[in-house]
Amino acid sequence: MMHPFQVMSEPIRRRIVEILASGEHTSGQVCESIAFEFNVTRTAVSKHLAILLENQWVHVRPDYTMRLYRLDDRAIDRLSREVAQLRALWRRRIGETYGADTLPENARPLEKARRRVRAGTMKGMRGHRGDAWRP
Repeated sequence: MMHPFQVMSEPIRRRIVEILASGEHTSGQVCESIAFEFNVTRTAVSKHLAILLENQWVHVRPDYTMRLYRLDDRAIDRLSREVAQLRALWRRRIGETYGADTLPENARPLEKARRRVRAGTMKGMRGHRGDAWRP
């Protein structure tokens, strides 16, 4: 299954999710709207619908000759959890939430560590000044 950010990284899929967030729509309605907005074929839109279906972002139900698509609530919940995890990481970034005086004793500020790497004085790095991996 694709990561929620991967699913939402494609503008066409984001727009399909926006459309389906308003309620259930036929594949024809979705294809017509997306094909017009993005100037793509109905086949291209169908492929994006298939990706959403494979990744459990939408449900489809047949109704006579139509296929009705609706957004799965759990997909939005997965996306919300990923955003919450990203927010948690953002709140814990070094040098922002924690002041230099509240860092653990053995932790070094990032810039000081970068200077040591550039100077080749990191433990085990002596004598390797011209390594190709170094910027």
